[in-house]
Amino acid sequence: MIGYRDLDKGFTDLGLNQKTPVIAHVARENFETIRGGMETLIGALTAHLNALVTPAFTYRTMLIPEKGPDWNGINYGSGRQANEMVEAFNLDMLPDETLGDFPVIISRLPGVKRSKHPILSFYGIHAEEYLDAQTTYDPLAIINALMSNNGIALLINVEHTANTSIHVGEQLAKRRPFVRWALSYNGMVECPNFPGCSSGFNTISTAIEPFCGKFQLAGLDIKAIPLRDLVNTARTMVEADSGALLCQRADCERCNAIRIT
Repeated sequence: MIGYRDLDKGFTDLGLNQKTPVIAHVARENFETIRGGMETLIGALTAHLNALVTPAFTYRTMLIPEKGPDWNGINYGSGRQANEMVEAFNLDMLPDETLGDFPVIISRLPGVKRSKHPILSFYGIHAEEYLDAQTTYDPLAIINALMSNNGIALLINVEHTANTSIHVGEQLAKRRPFVRWALSYNGMVECPNFPGCSSGFNTISTAIEPFCGKFQLAGLDIKAIPLRDLVNTARTMVEADSGALLCQRADCERCNAIRIT
């Protein structure tokens, strides 16, 4: 069993401080090895940081139209039944359940703000300048802004398949993005520059080992990676190999669309 002091030391050893903005990705589980669970983890983390950002994605706002651009990694017309269940995005909407309790608890903290992308929104604490960078046209601008201020990607009991920042490296390497559509109270909204599949992202692990800080204790596995190093590594991998970081699933529409084009 570990407590606040153990977490405090771990975050200190990883170099987290009030000057370094962080984008955090946290597992769904309740962290039973931590005294006080997720709340203690969040308390220790926010005590170390000034600016914190975390995904608040809402995939249930997504619509599948009858037609659209070619090679878009989507089966047009396949969502007729699902489209009937789509919800219009609003800032009070709960994040997708696949993200677990972390963003939900973060959303209840004083002063938390949320960006306005109808699918790929983020919560932020003392992070208005980063949240405001995002637009519907550029959903990953938040990560670019964090990177420009020497930000860190923090992974807590998750693999790189949850590491959204790797998509920025793909973007810089000119890997084609996709277009998706979402429902808002203004009707259907087109969301360009939508990232691809992340199921193949664990292949970056060896390449980032030299600059990946780690803290492991009592079932807790925390990684801290400087965003600039992470993004540059992903960019280099994709520029060297057009198939790098793609998954191997035969039925993956997005990865197959990238391979074909």
